[in-house]
Amino acid sequence: MMRKLLLLVVLTLNSLSLFATEQMPEKLWYKGRMISLYNVQPMEYFFEKFSSLRPNGNRRSTALYRQYIGTYEIIDSCLVLKDIEVEIFDDSGDKEESVFKQIFPTDTLLKISWVSKLFIIPYGEASYYNEETLESKSENYLILQFENGKLTKEKDFNRKEFVAFREQQFKLFKKTAKYEELKLEHINRAKTMVQYRNSKEFKASNLYKREKENNYVWVDPYSKHPIDYFIMMDMFEFDNLEKLLEE
Repeated sequence: MMRKLLLLVVLTLNSLSLFATEQMPEKLWYKGRMISLYNVQPMEYFFEKFSSLRPNGNRRSTALYRQYIGTYEIIDSCLVLKDIEVEIFDDSGDKEESVFKQIFPTDTLLKISWVSKLFIIPYGEASYYNEETLESKSENYLILQFENGKLTKEKDFNRKEFVAFREQQFKLFKKTAKYEELKLEHINRAKTMVQYRNSKEFKASNLYKREKENNYVWVDPYSKHPIDYFIMMDMFEFDNLEKLLEE
């Protein structure tokens, strides 16, 4: 969710490279290896619904707005929460501390049964990362489809295979009503963004002052990229596909 919020900042102000912080990833154990989850937070739906249970450490970090790090595993094709940690600062310094049993006083693992969506997980060496748009290019991509927390499909791609997969999926997505909805949303966002940056309200803001102090020159992102570029970012960089599209 946080990366989705950061994208909104990019598209609204395009000042991410100066003022935002990359978020600490969640962790997924998959076939004996640990993979970092930068754009997937399976527990966020739960904590948005039961906000009183959201864990809190004694150290707040701009790199961990959600306030916790979840560790997950796929066991018998089910997505489960194995642990949940918060950042703690004491005399020995910064560390991560488990709060799983404080939130869920049980000896059994928690099944993430509410998740029905497609996880697109880049892993391996990153060959490219754009701080302005948060677009990344990784060595490999893991595609996992869950229905009610149950793994129903999985694909493991190298970069070249993923690009072909992404183009095929986007071609199918453009035939859907959701595509038209996102297209209209981006058209309206582009207009609103320019209007806001030209407003007296923005020019009186602290962000405008910081941009001036840093000699930051704003460029309308929609003048640099077509709208389909941002719709594809919504789909593949920010995990908005619910399932694999098929002919």
